[in-house]
Amino acid sequence: MRLNLPQREYDVIVIGGGMGGVAAAIEAASHGARTLIVEQSGQFGGVGTNSLITSFSQKPLPGTPEPTFVERILLHMREEGTASKTTRAFSAEHLVLLLDKWILESGAVPLFFTTLVDVTAENGEVQKVLLHNKSGLFEATAKVYIDSTGDGDLCFVAGAAFEQGDGESKHGQPMTLAFYLSNVNEEAMLSREEINLLYDTAKERGDVSNPRENVLAFKAVEPGTLMFNTTRIIHRDGADGDDLTQAMIEGRSQVWEMVQFLKTLPGFEKAYLQRIANRIGVRETRRFICEYRLTYDDMLASKKHDDVIMATNAHLDIHNPHGTGTRFESLPKGTEYDVPLRCLIPRDLQNVIIGSRCIGVSHEAFSAVRMMPHVAEYGRAAGLTAAKAVQNNSTIRDVDVHWIQQQLATLGK
Repeated sequence: MRLNLPQREYDVIVIGGGMGGVAAAIEAASHGARTLIVEQSGQFGGVGTNSLITSFSQKPLPGTPEPTFVERILLHMREEGTASKTTRAFSAEHLVLLLDKWILESGAVPLFFTTLVDVTAENGEVQKVLLHNKSGLFEATAKVYIDSTGDGDLCFVAGAAFEQGDGESKHGQPMTLAFYLSNVNEEAMLSREEINLLYDTAKERGDVSNPRENVLAFKAVEPGTLMFNTTRIIHRDGADGDDLTQAMIEGRSQVWEMVQFLKTLPGFEKAYLQRIANRIGVRETRRFICEYRLTYDDMLASKKHDDVIMATNAHLDIHNPHGTGTRFESLPKGTEYDVPLRCLIPRDLQNVIIGSRCIGVSHEAFSAVRMMPHVAEYGRAAGLTAAKAVQNNSTIRDVDVHWIQQQLATLGK
C-alpha cells in the first residue's frame, strides 16, 4: 500500500448520493461550503434510480408553505413531461439527468464510482476518510461529514453505536428487488383481487416462492409499463456483503417466477421483462443511537419538538421481517408529529450528521419515516447544519436550529 496518498480537502463531505445525499450536498454547496459528494454507483438518486422505486409515496402535510425537495422534483418533471400529472410516478432516467444538473448548478463536486474504505477518528471527531476509485486510494478531509449511505456506513466505520432488527431478532424489514414489465394491456387486466387470488393459487402449487402476501404494482410513466415492487427477500442483512449478494440472487429468482406467473394472466400475454433494478431495495439495516430516538409513542402522541426539521403524519408500514404480511396502520385523524434535528446527530460523533434513513428511531417509527420524501428532508437539514457550522466555525450541535427551520420552510405550520 502506498504510504503517501493523494489528499483532498473540503468543508463538507457527503458520503452517498441517494435522495438524502443529493439534497444535503445541494444545500451545503448553495450556502457556501466547499462540498464533495461521493457515490459508489455512476448516478445519483439511490432507491429512486438504482433500485427503480419510481414513485414518491409520502405527500407533504397540507399547508406546507414551500415545496419540499421531492415536490420540487415532481413540479419540474411534470412540466417537462417526465412525471405523471395524476400520480407520483416519475422516470428514473430523467431523474438522473435532473439530479446531475442540480448538483452541478449548486457548485458541489460529484465523484462517482467511489467507495468509502476507512475512517480516521479520535474522540468522536472524524479527521479524514479513506476513499477508493479507479484512480486508486486517496484521503479526503472536511470540517463536517454527512452520512447519506442509507446503512450508516460512515458512522459504522467511525465506531458509532447503533441498533438493528425488530426488537425480537436481528432482522429488520425485508428487501425487495423491483422490476418493470412492458407491453402490458392494462385494459385487459384482471382486478387486483382476482390477480391476488390466482397468485395465492400459484404459491400453493409451488410455482412462486415469494413470501409476500399479494402482488404490488404501480403504473410507470411509460405507457403499457408497470413497476413491480413485490418480491420479498427475508432474513438477509442489507449491511452485510455476503447477505446482500445472496439477496440479489434470490431477488432475481423471484422476479423470474413472478414474470412467468404474470404472463399467464389476461393483459400480460405479450408482456416482457424490460428491466430489473441493478441494486436491491434495502428498507432497513442500522439505526444509529442519536441525541433523540423517535418512537411509535411519539407518533401517537403527536409529539412536538423545538428543533423540528420535518413534521409528518406518516403511518406504520412494516413489511414482515419473517415472511408473509404487512403491518399497515393509519394514525388517528389529525395526528401529526415532529422529527427533530437531534435524530440526525449520532451521540458518539462530534462532526458527523446523518442525511439518510438510518437516523435515531425505533423499529416501528422507522417504518413510517423511511421514505424518499422524508430522507430528502433529512438531507436538506444535514446540509444546512453542516454549512452553517463551517460558516460559524462551530460544532454541528451549536448551530441555530431556528435558522435551519427558516431555510427548510417545510414544517406545515
